[in-house]
Amino acid sequence: MVQHGLGVTGATGETTRDRFNRIVRLAVGAWSESIEDQPTTTMCAQPFAGQSAATLLQAVADAEIAPIYCNGEGELVWSARSARSADADPVTVASTQVDSSTGFSTSLALVVNEATVERPGGAKITASDATSIAANGRISESMTLYYDTDAQVSKAAAYIVNTRSEPRVRMGALSVDLVTSGLDTETLLGPGVHVGTVLSVTDMPRGSGTQVDVFIEGITDYITPNSWRRTFNTSPLGIGGQVWVLGNANFSVLGSTTIVAY
Repeated sequence: MVQHGLGVTGATGETTRDRFNRIVRLAVGAWSESIEDQPTTTMCAQPFAGQSAATLLQAVADAEIAPIYCNGEGELVWSARSARSADADPVTVASTQVDSSTGFSTSLALVVNEATVERPGGAKITASDATSIAANGRISESMTLYYDTDAQVSKAAAYIVNTRSEPRVRMGALSVDLVTSGLDTETLLGPGVHVGTVLSVTDMPRGSGTQVDVFIEGITDYITPNSWRRTFNTSPLGIGGQVWVLGNANFSVLGSTTIVAY
């Protein structure tokens, strides 16, 4: 009877966590899952026919605006938007401990000052930042999200502009040699270091500010007999970080750059 009901309604009103669980069970059965926090988004009917599990899960991540990824234990992890909006204790490294090839820049690469969001069968809403448009030119982005209320559409559009209308300091990737850097290896190898962890680079050179904070979006290790290089893919703190990875509470948290990482 439950499955019949889902077929009739398309599971409208289902939370993102419940949608995630249903897709995973249909796609991979007993593959382990790790669930964190509470969902804050409800979804409308989502077409499953002809769609891959990765595509379906990406739509869930887009709606909740939080990463879905495989952790180091091989578990598929869903997390709530609060993971990107709540205060977090950062993992800290000094700029002198970071590989010299790591670059820091401020650009318009992730700027959006006009966002248009719509949902199937519902509202299409545009939010914009006139000040940013005047300073940087119009940088637009549009998307369709599987929300079941127009209120969520409005909050999503507002959040994109609120968090992405101005350039932020960013680094595409940050590398640290765990053998030669002098860092306590637990700092960057502990269980608290994963997708969504805040990484703070301190003691920045003059002109770059004293500290740069970023989200970890992926981790890669390269080990040789004489070194252990750990590289972090990152995104600027404040960007919602919409992520599908394989191998903020007062707003409907949304980032629209899909970042593929481990």
